[in-house]
Amino acid sequence: MDQYVASLEAISTALGGTSPDGLSLLTLPGRDLASAGVARRHVRGTAHVWGLLVEVTEALEAVVGELAANALEHTKSSTITVTLALAGQSTVIAVTDEGVDGTAAGCCPGQDSEHGRGLLIVAAVAEHWGQCRTPQGLTVWAKVGGTRPLAHATAGTDRGGVSQAALPVTS
Repeated sequence: MDQYVASLEAISTALGGTSPDGLSLLTLPGRDLASAGVARRHVRGTAHVWGLLVEVTEALEAVVGELAANALEHTKSSTITVTLALAGQSTVIAVTDEGVDGTAAGCCPGQDSEHGRGLLIVAAVAEHWGQCRTPQGLTVWAKVGGTRPLAHATAGTDRGGVSQAALPVTS
């Protein structure tokens, strides 16, 4: 529950206080690298239900894969929380860990380093990204724009709603 609070605070900041039209929360095991794949599939399913553009869905999948992998590899969190929020023509994806033995996110790998480029990928596909450390953990978020065809963007919130791991996880 604490991770939900931290994640929702980061989402609110990323959206500039705008209330989301759609919200999805998913908590996953923190010590299982397979959770990154589950997070990507959850984001893909939620994006499909919300009617997001294919290009945006792919960007969100790449972002959540990198953020989840970072949380799983660099902390000793027992769980991570993936949050996806839809507001107008923007979608925010956030991953919150418990902040256990982790370090704040950075994005300057050495020239010969084989790791450390995930946040460079996030920065390349997101309009904005950031991080927020709270007593509940570290949340890293990214905002992706141009999410829905204009017909959906003006149709209201009929494709929004709240989802909490309600979509089936498929391979």
